[in-house]
Amino acid sequence: MRFALGTGARLAEIRGIDQDPDVNWDNGTVHVLGKFKKERDIPMQPDVHAALVEQIEAEGRLWRQNPQRLREVMAQGAARAKIPNISPHALRHTFGTRCLQAGGDIYKLSKVLGHASVAVTEEHYAHLLKEDLIAASRQVKLPTAQRTGNKVVAIGSQKSGR
Repeated sequence: MRFALGTGARLAEIRGIDQDPDVNWDNGTVHVLGKFKKERDIPMQPDVHAALVEQIEAEGRLWRQNPQRLREVMAQGAARAKIPNISPHALRHTFGTRCLQAGGDIYKLSKVLGHASVAVTEEHYAHLLKEDLIAASRQVKLPTAQRTGNKVVAIGSQKSGR
């Protein structure tokens, strides 16, 4: 669960990771084979790194169970945490949401998630961008022209203009 939540990887991508060729401990990335056999490298956050180490220490290998077994393990984890059952895809969506809410760039997120284009990413996360744009625009203080009567004083000068 932690790995899925920290990478946004699809369940099939997670199951396909082979420790030796795919995990680059030095540069902090995990190589996955995505939809349509598209390859990409996903950056590892510290918790993802820890999840990989714990999995290897516990079982000597990464996740190879069948998809149904992994879903059962996720359901058990959700029950222990006293939260509703969640799907691997919900963890992927949560990753994307958290990334953008933390100030991440939608173009980079699109690459990390392995979407065919940024338009696919925008379809799923456009509502977050709108909220961020509104919030960001409230933080920006643009200089405005001062009005004196019917004349506008140019920004940064004392001369008046139209």
